[in-house]
Amino acid sequence: MKFTIVLSIVLIGAGVTACSSYLSPQLTRDSNQRVDQTITANSKIDSLVATYKRELDKEMSQIIGRSLVDFLVARPSSNLGSWVADAALQYVVQEEQMNNEPVICLLNTGGIRASLSKGSITKGDIFKVMPFDNRLVAVKLPISVKTEILAYLKMTGGEPIAGFTVQNGVFVLSKEYTTNDYIWVITTDFLANGGDKMLFFQNGIEKKAVNAMLRDVLIQTVIDQQEIGKVNYSERINW
Repeated sequence: MKFTIVLSIVLIGAGVTACSSYLSPQLTRDSNQRVDQTITANSKIDSLVATYKRELDKEMSQIIGRSLVDFLVARPSSNLGSWVADAALQYVVQEEQMNNEPVICLLNTGGIRASLSKGSITKGDIFKVMPFDNRLVAVKLPISVKTEILAYLKMTGGEPIAGFTVQNGVFVLSKEYTTNDYIWVITTDFLANGGDKMLFFQNGIEKKAVNAMLRDVLIQTVIDQQEIGKVNYSERINW
């Protein structure tokens, strides 16, 4: 009987020790592997991902519309930046029923990572333009934020905007509203959290999370419009 008890204790202890060793991180090798032309393809891995790659390539090469002009990103403003900001603004205004609210859009030039060439637009093209999974949000701010936005645009040299312009250094709303105490700013969650040093969003009175990624909105906008570039995007920022 004593032997059985002792044996049980030994086995349990060995099991605990084995589990502890398994759960503890162990350094098996410490070396650097250069990634260059000497690295050969792994046929097993290639065959494993081939099916998924074909499906992904098929979806990304799907033509969803066409551009009538070359869409470029530049500062202080550009047709691509203005188109992206317009798409975001129109989507949120419609989804959140904000037609009678003072609302603008402010994005960041650095978030647009590629241009759109004249001609067919594929879904993959939009992924290149907007590779980040940033979601749209609406932030309610005191109307005094206009001064901070102007200062920010002056400092950075310009960002994509919609719903207002800067004319001779003056903030000009595209529409007149009955209230002038606050303004809603459509942006991304990255910027609303202070990204790119847009610290004025910290003064938000209210925030609405929109259940949509900016990239998905752009894809749907191309599908809906079919042809983009009909609008003459004049300079929206003029100091």
